[in-house]
Amino acid sequence: MTRILVPVDFSKASVNAAEYAMNMAASLEKAELILFHVYAPSGIGSDGSPSNAAEGEKSRENAAQLLEELQVRLFEIAPVPTDFRYGDGEFLEGMHSLLQKESFDWIVMGLAPASGIEERLVGSSVFDVIDKHNLPVVIVGEEMTFKPIQKMALAVELSKVHEVVPYGRIKMMLDYFNPELHIVYANDEDTAVLSEAQLEEKQKLVKMFEANNPTFTQLHIYNFVDSINKFVHQQNIDLMIVMPRKLSLWQKLFGYSHTRKLAYHG
Repeated sequence: MTRILVPVDFSKASVNAAEYAMNMAASLEKAELILFHVYAPSGIGSDGSPSNAAEGEKSRENAAQLLEELQVRLFEIAPVPTDFRYGDGEFLEGMHSLLQKESFDWIVMGLAPASGIEERLVGSSVFDVIDKHNLPVVIVGEEMTFKPIQKMALAVELSKVHEVVPYGRIKMMLDYFNPELHIVYANDEDTAVLSEAQLEEKQKLVKMFEANNPTFTQLHIYNFVDSINKFVHQQNIDLMIVMPRKLSLWQKLFGYSHTRKLAYHG
């Protein structure tokens, strides 16, 4: 069974990501959706100020009620098994704890404006957590709706690909949807010529997915937003999967405010 984790803060972007994930799960043979939310703990208010135990318990009850309502809303989209996890404290700690206790195949996360889930997810500490657990991340924009996946792009770095790319999880999705596969390397170096080490990693990637006859594209990111948007639109990419290695690729994707406008939904 494919287990999909969706962090939510009930913002428009995170709810949309949950709806996208539900539609994606419904298209798979067997899948389960897990919603994850962190609320303000007892003794700490939502703004970081001190609060009493009663306020902490109220925050917990509110979070549980919102998750249940979202669960019902998602079940109206498709009868895919859905459950939720919630906890108090910092998002980073909760995410790390959950990923240690349970196994997931995918993370689907919303890309929001400067407030909300983006502030919690698009931060270096969270990148470290996701990188450590080596999970593919599907990025969903606020206005994105799920559609049949005919073209899929995998954004990677040409370094230790056998360690970074979870082949089994990605191959599972390739087998289900049988899309046209594009492997994308975002190059921010001065030279367009790949080093011997990079060429070797490229060949490993192509060999890894040879059954899907992948197309390799090297993008120069002197203007990353324009480059990736042009690629997504010209190639009609339906799904972009990001496999970060440490912070570098994440910083390329989210290091500039304009990247919030990137059209990963195609």
